Amino acid sequence: MRRFLLLYATQQGQAKAIAEEICEQAVVHGFSADLHCISES
Repeated sequence: MRRFLLLYATQQGQAKAIAEEICEQAVVHGFSADLHCISES
């Protein structure tokens, strides 16, 4: 499985929801995503 890093920043949660959907779809297509919110670090 190929991996990639998905970074997002959000204030109201919309970007988080989109990033989570991308991660779910990535698995369907043979990828594994490392999801990280840069606005919380």
